[in-house]
Amino acid sequence: MKKLSFCLLLFFSLLFCSCNSERQKEIDFIDNVLSEHVDLSNYNWLVIIPGVGCNGCIQEGEYFLKKHVSDKTIGFVLTNISSLKILQQKTGLKLKEHDNIYADTDNAFIVQTHNSIYPCVVEIKDHHVASLEFQSPQTPALRNLEEILLK
Repeated sequence: MKKLSFCLLLFFSLLFCSCNSERQKEIDFIDNVLSEHVDLSNYNWLVIIPGVGCNGCIQEGEYFLKKHVSDKTIGFVLTNISSLKILQQKTGLKLKEHDNIYADTDNAFIVQTHNSIYPCVVEIKDHHVASLEFQSPQTPALRNLEEILLK
């Protein structure tokens, strides 16, 4: 019984550590890419919206963009986009008219983990990534951000 308890404790410890290391890898990756491509001094939040991935999640990201594009405390990064024209038609926005939208034509912001198919909400503090959360079927990251913005 003690062996089983020890094995379970070891297993869950390793699982927890691997999840934390993946999250830290995502934070470090986004922090590095942001410092190279986006001036973070104006933003408290950044929303990264991939063009390919979880359709429902991406649609929620596009809706959030359309609804909050005038909020200059939020920066938007559009990555892995097949066509800016199609995205403009879908959102009804002229993307180049908004200085808080960055079109990542080099695909530098594609996160190198399984979360790359989801929009990502990034909290910025002191010009660095403080936290991040992915919008997925299990995680309402965009709704959580909306609730924070309403306070």
